[in-house]
Amino acid sequence: MKIWLDEWNETYNAIINPFILELNRFSGSELSEEGTQLGFYNLYLAKSKVNDIPVLEQLKLIRSYQVSLDHFLEIYQFSIEEMNRKLEIEVSQYTRNSISLVTSAVTLVLFLSLFLSYIFSRGIVKRVENTNSLVQMMTEGTLEFTSDKESTDEFDDLVQEYHYFSKGLSDRLNSLKFLLQDIGNSIGTDTDIDAFQETIVELGMDSIHADAAMLFLVDSEKNELNLVRRTGLCPPPFALDKSITMVRSNVEEYFESHPLNVETPVFGNIMNTGAALFIKDNETSKGLPYNAISDEWLFISSMIILPLIVGKQLMGMLVFYNTSRHKLFSDLDFTFIKAYSDYTAQSIDNVYKYQTLLENREIQKEIDIAAAIQKRLLPSKMPEFKIGSAMIHSRPARGISGDYFDAIRLDEDKILYTVCDVAGKGVPASMLMIMIRTILHSICHRHRKANTLLKELNYHISGRIGVDQYATMAVFVLDEKKKEISYSNAAHHPLYLFRNKERQFRSFDTEGLPIGVDKTAVFGHKLIRLHDQDYLFLFTDGLPEARSLSGKELSVEQLLRFLAENLEKAPSDLIPAVEAHIEDFAKDAKQHDDQTFLALQIS
Repeated sequence: MKIWLDEWNETYNAIINPFILELNRFSGSELSEEGTQLGFYNLYLAKSKVNDIPVLEQLKLIRSYQVSLDHFLEIYQFSIEEMNRKLEIEVSQYTRNSISLVTSAVTLVLFLSLFLSYIFSRGIVKRVENTNSLVQMMTEGTLEFTSDKESTDEFDDLVQEYHYFSKGLSDRLNSLKFLLQDIGNSIGTDTDIDAFQETIVELGMDSIHADAAMLFLVDSEKNELNLVRRTGLCPPPFALDKSITMVRSNVEEYFESHPLNVETPVFGNIMNTGAALFIKDNETSKGLPYNAISDEWLFISSMIILPLIVGKQLMGMLVFYNTSRHKLFSDLDFTFIKAYSDYTAQSIDNVYKYQTLLENREIQKEIDIAAAIQKRLLPSKMPEFKIGSAMIHSRPARGISGDYFDAIRLDEDKILYTVCDVAGKGVPASMLMIMIRTILHSICHRHRKANTLLKELNYHISGRIGVDQYATMAVFVLDEKKKEISYSNAAHHPLYLFRNKERQFRSFDTEGLPIGVDKTAVFGHKLIRLHDQDYLFLFTDGLPEARSLSGKELSVEQLLRFLAENLEKAPSDLIPAVEAHIEDFAKDAKQHDDQTFLALQIS
């Protein structure tokens, strides 16, 4: 290294320093600007042409210094590279030696660590086995809790704390078992809902020694939670108007008059997220700032709010309060009451489903009785007549039909036929149907024209039923002697008549409002002559609106097309064919409307 420094100093003094001085002298002369424009080589050529000896000597001197410097730098670069190569060899050798030394040291330390760990583990393995034995005994339910003993070290303290925790957890599990038994005992075939709700609140309070509690149940239609049970003072955990907080009874009754919704502070967030809320020490944490002052009667020291959820559906909410200073719910209380609330939610859901099932069974029994009565009110067979034959098919969409049909012989020559479709479904529609039948049978013998019959029937029905209850109705009176019908329609489907001579369908309709809408309504009338082999058809909406599995409707056109293809059949054979056609079209699709179909053929 010293040799290289000496060579560098010698070169600097002999070449570099004179070179720098000569360049400085050149740059300070008039040649500098000319050299900048022409370049060093072109400047030398220009001065050679004019034989400017002083300048040429100066340029040659600069050039000789440059050549000497380049030569030295090449030698110096080679020397540096050689020095770097030797340094790399020395560093590599040093690194290998260091790694060997470090590896040996680490191996020694690791061995000592393993040895010390083995020594230490032998000292605690027996206690770990003892702790594991306690866990196993607790799991099997055979753990017996003994009196306290003085600990000898931190590990004994840990075992003792675990022992206390195990005892507390065991007590809570036993308590939960008895709670669930009490709730189960309160559920029966004659469950008192109020008593059941009271049991839920009282058992929950007793299990965590709460000062107060509330139970809310959901109103799914309004998306609100209504208070169904409250025990003790339950201050709202948010700011209230002074007109409420000044009077204790107002606060006590606040939740009774204010259902919870998603806009309600504190509770609304729980309704949205479904997450429980646990305020362990409100005086310290100020989690409920409006209830954190201990000397005020709205004070809440600790609070638990638990949503009652089954699946993803919110069933209600359980709320527990401690309102005494320093009386706090523990983490174990919170964990325990969460398990209790899960069972409570399922129990509430089961009770209400069971109650609904019982109610539905009772309703179904009543529907079955009403359907049986209704069936007996309808004609079991059609009146026979000399100039032809008739048949009616009717199928309710549910147990009780809203369709009504009848065939009443008025005298020796006349028969009244009617098909009626009552708006709505179920019992209300059935009651209106029975009312129409009763009035029709009482007045029919006074009329020989269909329109006057409808007018009187409508007069007696209107005003006795609600505005949303009405019926469409088609009536015709067959005169066997004259081979004609008196026809009138109260907003029902038209009468379809297949003229055998013309081999085509004709539809007949008259003006008229549905029965029950307007007491003063009048109805149109048509007198229709009949010929041999003519076919008459009346039906309700349920036939043309029968739906397939894909949702497609049968339609009036398709129904008439099918009838036209089967007119060689008598009514007794045509009706079953229509039934089969509807079933084949609908397959297993559920039908939404009753189906009634009347077929009458003239011989």
